[in-house]
Amino acid sequence: FAARTLDQLVAALRVARELAVPTFLLGGGSNLLVSDDGFRGLVIRNACDAIEFDGAAAHVECGADFLDLIYRCRDRGLAGLEFAAGIPGSVGGALYGNAGCYGEDIGSLAIECTHATLDGANVETCPASWYEFAYRDSRLKREPRVLLSCLLRLRSGDRAAIQKTIDEKLEIRRL
Repeated sequence: FAARTLDQLVAALRVARELAVPTFLLGGGSNLLVSDDGFRGLVIRNACDAIEFDGAAAHVECGADFLDLIYRCRDRGLAGLEFAAGIPGSVGGALYGNAGCYGEDIGSLAIECTHATLDGANVETCPASWYEFAYRDSRLKREPRVLLSCLLRLRSGDRAAIQKTIDEKLEIRRL
């Protein structure tokens, strides 16, 4: 099931719980190996990808493609994420693993995130501190939740300089 809205995503989790159907949440799928035996249950793809800007803040649904977010920030002259150009996957996956490199990470830009319990019973918004972002780590690895959206704090920057950094990082990853 491809959930295109946050309400659909939470509803799918709740229905699966009510029907006692095992679930697997799929984000971008860039870090995924699937057994030849398949998965007997409901695969829920997080296709919630809305991105809205309010000044230097970005409200991002966690199914959004990470590189698409970086490009959309560049287009608005917002700096902060260009270090991550070329890291594959979704914004939710990036937050889950606190994607980072070159001494920077996405967790340091997070203001707050909204998540649901795995069964969809509870949805809450917590400050970034709740997630305990650390080097390639977050609390979500120990206490799994379904990331729905996040609020990121960016900063004004020069589009050409942002693009230059993006190009450099993409070239490094291409090699």
